[in-house]
Amino acid sequence: MKKIFVSALTIVSIGQSFAATHKSLYTVSTFECIGIYCKVDSADLGECKVNYRPSGSKQWKNALPLWFDERDNEYRGSIVGLTPNTEYEVELAYGEHKVQFKTRTRSEEFKIGKTTYLDTGVKAGTIHITESGNADGWHLVTPKPPYRS
Repeated sequence: MKKIFVSALTIVSIGQSFAATHKSLYTVSTFECIGIYCKVDSADLGECKVNYRPSGSKQWKNALPLWFDERDNEYRGSIVGLTPNTEYEVELAYGEHKVQFKTRTRSEEFKIGKTTYLDTGVKAGTIHITESGNADGWHLVTPKPPYRS
């Protein structure tokens, strides 16, 4: 049986002035953090301000400005302290350029496909895990539940 893995990308609708100055914009999300990477065509264009809000919210919050890495002509930074499994609207602004896009933090809920229980008690040594999870679920390796009467 052939397995197909699907990857989701953030689609970004950008204004013309922003499009003329950047090469790529992407995010890397964790459970409570969104990393932002914005490669531009020219040198440092000044401070890149970041605002964000949960999708549907009226109130924007400020994040720390992105840092400019002149080696790669790329603005980089993160928004931290976010809520897991939540869609956020993000706005970047530097110079005369602005862009808004949506992205999502990862969920803390994992589908378990298989569970392997370890022997009870404290043990010394290395545990060798030879079987991974798959697209249908994680392989959970955990201690046996305690005996209850």
